[in-house]
Amino acid sequence: MPKRYLSAFAIALLLVAPACLGNILGPGKPSPITAFVNGQGLPDRQPVQITIRIDDLEVIFFKVKFGSLNDIPSGGFYSIGYGLKCRSKIGWMQVNDYKHILDPQSLTYYDPEITDTPLFNEIMWSQLETTDEWLFWGPFLLMLSSDSDTPTLKLLTIAYKMRTYIADWIAWNLLDNPVVQVNREILTVLVTLPGPSNSYIGVRERAQELLSALGPDTK
Repeated sequence: MPKRYLSAFAIALLLVAPACLGNILGPGKPSPITAFVNGQGLPDRQPVQITIRIDDLEVIFFKVKFGSLNDIPSGGFYSIGYGLKCRSKIGWMQVNDYKHILDPQSLTYYDPEITDTPLFNEIMWSQLETTDEWLFWGPFLLMLSSDSDTPTLKLLTIAYKMRTYIADWIAWNLLDNPVVQVNREILTVLVTLPGPSNSYIGVRERAQELLSALGPDTK
């Protein structure tokens, strides 16, 4: 499907330098995102970086590097968390703790709910995929594809999108979603995913197993 930009919604995507990301609200009062990150117990964390900000929908994507440098001989990289703020709700989409120094139970992950309508907005999806394809097909869709509160129509949309973008990691997430496991339409799309490579062979087989378990379609 071609990507479109709808200016009527005036979605502003702001890429902000890390030095400008303190976002202080009043004297000494941190922004909600900074306050959230401060309470997550990330050791040696670096400043919060706003990746994408969509003001009209009250959605902000952010990331935070933490811990010591890994794999220094090859150039090095830090552990990193990818977060999301939707309206007043904040949480992690994904945390890559490469040195396993955090207690996963202490982290607050974003739990999508049916009322989080900005996250299911078609225009927001298009803007996010256009601006940061990795973030869209990585932390964002990994979060939505695995959650049973994601609207069924959006789960179906994700399945259809994988016909033109190979993302077996998302496909397996869908197959683990209890909503998808009993949805004949979504399973049918997964069974028929194209096979330009071996990426979807196992996906198609598992989808067919689940589809067969539903029995014949009586409609």
